[in-house]
Amino acid sequence: MNIKLRIKKFVSLFFLFFMMFAIFNFSAQSGNDSNGLSVSVSRIICRIVFFKFNEMTPAEQLFVVTEINYFVRKLAHFTAYAVLGICAYANARLLGIKLKGYFLPAVFFCAAYAIFDEVHQYFTPGRTIKITDMIIDTSGAVVGAAAAAAATVILAHIATYLKTKKKNKSEEVS
Repeated sequence: MNIKLRIKKFVSLFFLFFMMFAIFNFSAQSGNDSNGLSVSVSRIICRIVFFKFNEMTPAEQLFVVTEINYFVRKLAHFTAYAVLGICAYANARLLGIKLKGYFLPAVFFCAAYAIFDEVHQYFTPGRTIKITDMIIDTSGAVVGAAAAAAATVILAHIATYLKTKKKNKSEEVS
């Protein structure tokens, strides 16, 4: 096996395991710690999005942050699994794991990891298993894997176009 392919496989697996590790660690946070982190992120988003946020009373700020926090938490799930979907798709391609393309193995892998992740949360204080989170996670993985598949097709077409253009140019010179 050539060295470039080995490096690609290593880097691809590194990012896949990194994302799995990150997701596992976020899931290992207690319910209070996890909520505290997302409330902090929600507060930052509120300061950016709502120009008069700092002029609101503390009660108004708390209300706005609480309302946005749910969506921030779900968007975090979706985004983390979208990145995992990209990584899983890349690994399926590099490792040659095919099942009617590389998309399905990537999505199946991410869906299985979402199930594992929710079961893991069940054993974490203040956390529960949520079917909706598994659906959001898998949806993120589908979007990530689809984006990776689309990028692969687009890049292949660009490469073919550039090769054809270069070939035609060299034939004109001859």
